[in-house]
Amino acid sequence: MSATPPTIHAAESAALKWYAVHVRSNQERNAARFLADRDLELFLPSYRVRSKRSDRHVTLTKPLFPGYLFTRIDPKSAARLQVLKAPGAIRIVGFGGALVAVQDDTIESLKILVDNGGNQVRP
Repeated sequence: MSATPPTIHAAESAALKWYAVHVRSNQERNAARFLADRDLELFLPSYRVRSKRSDRHVTLTKPLFPGYLFTRIDPKSAARLQVLKAPGAIRIVGFGGALVAVQDDTIESLKILVDNGGNQVRP
């Protein structure tokens, strides 16, 4: 799930970085919906898998990184608090008490992989 980013001025854009958000198990979509409703740019990489039920086959969409989604924020802004208020949000991933940003090219590579990979992408 990815949301259309709001209009961003050049000065604001420089401060925005991608961060991984750790969420409770199976709460990725709820947290993503909450963030999208607040006009925060997010990326929830997912893949499709065919699952067999007792009476039929169903196609499920599962997160590529269970328990995580990515959002693009300025960590010094109020957006950080909105991320932490998302249903199921545990923390923004960091190390030694400091948030660790995910490089833009890593997110772009994931987007290309998910968009072009179709049903080939698996965790």
